[in-house]
Amino acid sequence: MLAPKLRGVFFVAHVVVLPLRRTPIQAHEDNLAVRIATRDELYLAARRMPMQLTEGFVDASLARGDLCAAAFDEDVMVGFMWASLSGAPLDDHLRAEVRPPFTYGYKSFVLPQYRGRRILAKMAEVRDQASLERGRDFNVAYIETHNFASYQSALHAGTRHCGFVGYVRVLGRCYPFRTLGARRTTLRLVRR
Repeated sequence: MLAPKLRGVFFVAHVVVLPLRRTPIQAHEDNLAVRIATRDELYLAARRMPMQLTEGFVDASLARGDLCAAAFDEDVMVGFMWASLSGAPLDDHLRAEVRPPFTYGYKSFVLPQYRGRRILAKMAEVRDQASLERGRDFNVAYIETHNFASYQSALHAGTRHCGFVGYVRVLGRCYPFRTLGARRTTLRLVRR
């Protein structure tokens, strides 16, 4: 992990790509329902998980045309995974952008008591089918280099490492960069 003085000054992340495949969506072994979430379901989740979602985030994401695959235990959302056909904000200064044939996967979360049950994999199946229906063939995402668990999980799910993206902040201004492998995925960080 970066030293505390470097956080916010230098950022680098793995770029991972997953080819999307049409597969029949199987029921989750825990009898959880997995589907594309509605606005109302997302608002309810924002009230239940305010540290993970806000209504403003939901509105902005849906206005861009983003979609959210979510897992439900009865009527309670226990996990979510967002995808965008164009890109999404990273912070107040940068946004991530992609072009066809890529979908940008971002912001996923599973409640701690539901982790370890491969819920993310089931949500990815639903997200992938929705992305294929929208004419996309690949999902691209970035994973921060210190997030070993997520990186290993992504590799286990069949993604492949393609390069790195990141930025350097100098005198309050961000200078994004990406490696050649990341360029091939169309993923790039741009100043807002």
